Amino acid sequence: MQPYRLFFVFLSACSAISRGQASGGVKTSEATLADGRVEFRVENVSNKSITAVAVEGRTTVASRGAKRGVAKTYLIQDSVIDPSTYPEVMPGGSSAFSLFGGKSDNDRQITVRAVLFSDGSSLGEAQWVNLLLRRRRVESEELERALQMINTAVLLGSSPEELVSQMRSAKTTRMGSVADIAERQIVDLVYGNLISNFEANPKVPMNPLARRITQDATVSLTRIKQSKPSFPPAAPAGQP
Repeated sequence: MQPYRLFFVFLSACSAISRGQASGGVKTSEATLADGRVEFRVENVSNKSITAVAVEGRTTVASRGAKRGVAKTYLIQDSVIDPSTYPEVMPGGSSAFSLFGGKSDNDRQITVRAVLFSDGSSLGEAQWVNLLLRRRRVESEELERALQMINTAVLLGSSPEELVSQMRSAKTTRMGSVADIAERQIVDLVYGNLISNFEANPKVPMNPLARRITQDATVSLTRIKQSKPSFPPAAPAGQP
C-alpha cells in the first residue's frame, strides 16, 4: 500500500520541519534518485517510537502563459492504521517517503507537518496533529459499524455476497457523509479491506469466514482505541 496522497492545503507554521533540520527528536534528510524522484527520510533521534508522520512536498510548476503555480502533495504513514505496511519507527530508525517524479526540479521543498509518538506526545502543527488523530477516530467508528453489519448478517443467515453488497452501499453512504478527504480515505480503506477479504474467500462458508474477519477487525479496533494520543470525539451533528 502506498502512502496516502492528500491534495488539500493548510497554512504552514513555524513548527514545521524542513530538510536537514532536527526538532523534538526528529531529523530529516533527502536524496534524489536516478529517476528524478526524491527520497525524503524522517529519522527518529528520540528515545521513543514514532507511530505516525505527515509530510508535505511542494514544487513550482509551469502554468498557462508566464504564470507558475505551486503543486502540493501530502503523504501520511500511520503504524496504528496500517502496521503491516508502516511499522513503528523505533529510536534510531527512519521512515522513507518518495515524492515528485520524472525530471528533477530544484524549486521544491519537503516539510514534516506532524509526528505522533507512542507515548502520546506529538510534534508539528496543531491542525495536522489533529488530522492524524481524526483519521484514527474515523477508522475506529467505521470498524465498529462494519463489525455490527457482519454480526447482523450472520444472525440473519445472509450470504457473503449479500453482506458485500451491503458493505458497498454502506461505503458509498459513508463516503458521501464525510467532507474531509483524509477521513474519506479511511472510510474507503476500512470497507475496501473488508470487502476484499470476503471476496477473496468464495469457497469458505459464511460463519467461519465472518468469524475470522471479525477477529482480525477486532484486533485493529483494539489497537486504534488503545493508541496514543487519544483521538478527539466526533463533533456533534451540525458542527465542524
